[in-house]
Amino acid sequence: MFGAFQWARVMSPFTLLTEDDPVYAWRERLIDAFDGLALKSPSYHG
Repeated sequence: MFGAFQWARVMSPFTLLTEDDPVYAWRERLIDAFDGLALKSPSYHG
C-alpha cells in the first residue's frame, strides 16, 4: 500500500492527502522509517 502512495508522491505534484487525514500520518511515519529511506527518492513534495 505504501508503494502506491510513494509513487504518487514522487511522480505527481497533486496532493492526495491532507495533514488531518490519519493515512497522512501513517504515510509520513513510513517516509521517515529506516533513516528516511523513502526521502532519498526525488519528489515534487520535497
